[in-house]
Amino acid sequence: MNWKILSQVVDHYEIAKNDTQCVYEVYAVDDYQGVVETVTAYGIADRTKATRYLITKYGEWIVKIEHKE
Repeated sequence: MNWKILSQVVDHYEIAKNDTQCVYEVYAVDDYQGVVETVTAYGIADRTKATRYLITKYGEWIVKIEHKE
């Protein structure tokens, strides 16, 4: 199996007057481009945790990780 983990920005929000943060959707995608699981992440640190969670859960099938900014 050649699954991927994909993440992309779905929203931006303001956390302070001069500071914004991104909201990401992190997907585990199967061989047929079907989404197996989606995790919402708030900021890059949370995106990293979500990616690690999906690797832990589906690691034997994951062959690629892509982060779209």
